Amino acid sequence: MISEKMNAALNEQVNKEMFSAYLYMAMSAHSDDTGLKGFANWFMVQYHEEMFHAMKLYEYVQSQGESVVLKTVEAPPATFASPLDAFEKTLAHEQVVTQSINDLMDLAIEHRDHATKIFLEWYVTEQVEE
Repeated sequence: MISEKMNAALNEQVNKEMFSAYLYMAMSAHSDDTGLKGFANWFMVQYHEEMFHAMKLYEYVQSQGESVVLKTVEAPPATFASPLDAFEKTLAHEQVVTQSINDLMDLAIEHRDHATKIFLEWYVTEQVEE
């Protein structure tokens, strides 16, 4: 069982992962529109990865007997000044996500929530790869 505060934080992370997916989908669409098919494909692969991250969190919350509360996902930008601009935004975004995962881990440690800590270790490792 996870605490109410941990559940709320995990639900918020689901939203962040969904936004990440939207962001990469927007980058893929923009790349496709500008004829950069290889970039479009790479961003679409990232989209699928972020959706996997969101669903993994979703399923964990449910497995702990808690409720998933979905929120509105903010619209990402639709255009980017250049491929470099998109990749710079990717890096900045992944840094924000990494901090968010670290904050979740800190919360799990603070709450002595060992199951969630173990679960989040996968995300910490994943963010190192990102």
